[in-house]
Amino acid sequence: MGNGTALQASYRDELQVMLIDDDEVVNTIHEATLIRSVEQISTTQFLGAVEALNWLKSTPPALWPDLILLDLNMPGMNGWQFLDEYLKLPHKTVLYVVSSSIDPVEIQKAKSYPCVADYITKPLTPHQAKAIFGEL
Repeated sequence: MGNGTALQASYRDELQVMLIDDDEVVNTIHEATLIRSVEQISTTQFLGAVEALNWLKSTPPALWPDLILLDLNMPGMNGWQFLDEYLKLPHKTVLYVVSSSIDPVEIQKAKSYPCVADYITKPLTPHQAKAIFGEL
């Protein structure tokens, strides 16, 4: 993995992961991969970036997830727009872009955001999930 940080459960019993992807099947696959690969984890799924951003804005930072997995290509607010708005928030959590794009320009652009720990090409694999959480 790139410049990411291995995540460890802190004061919570479970690691919390926010999945943001307009494809419900992809969210379900990523959730299953995380649950099979990492102990004590729970997920919250959002099918749109606006809903996820609104949730973050209305939730105290202490309740924010430990990790956000963000798709780039979504209708309405796309992942780029989400990242631009996310940068304005006072609190940050570890964020990985998870996209089907293999375009090197897009990958570099995503990695140029200071809030992006790394770029992962879909689908998330068990190996990648374990690497994110430092369980290799």
